[in-house]
Amino acid sequence: MKNLTGIFFLFLSTFLFSQPPAPPPKPPMPEEKILPPEEEEPMERIEAIRLYQLTEELKLTEEQAAKLFPKFRSLRELRKEREKEKIKKITELAELLAQKAKVEALKKKIEEIKELEKRFQNQEEALKKEIEALLSPEQFARFLIFQERFERKIRGMIRELRGKEKRR
Repeated sequence: MKNLTGIFFLFLSTFLFSQPPAPPPKPPMPEEKILPPEEEEPMERIEAIRLYQLTEELKLTEEQAAKLFPKFRSLRELRKEREKEKIKKITELAELLAQKAKVEALKKKIEEIKELEKRFQNQEEALKKEIEALLSPEQFARFLIFQERFERKIRGMIRELRGKEKRR
């Protein structure tokens, strides 16, 4: 695992240094915590890169960034929470199957999973509408494209790192 983390940071730093020079940093928002780089978690670094690139791609004003970033973070937290809850429910469903539970118990658990997905989907849609209200149509279009491309790029980096790890 240490090798994977080391390789990830090496790859990430190569990616960072291949970007054009960054403008002077903006002062942190009051709720942000400031940690030395050696204490930041990998996901926090990725999130910082995401926010920086999002700011550049959308050409956000400071006012827009101040309003958008909390919504964006809420969206990311919501997705993390959804994954955590979904894994929990799927694990419970697998346990029911392993215990050869009755059909009624399985149906109930399946409905819980469907309701969970529906609830999170509604919350995510509401947050996206709030984000859309803060941006121009062009900025929101760029936001949607950026989201997809950034996620794809991160997944590709992870796949590449895992492939390198398996070859060792």
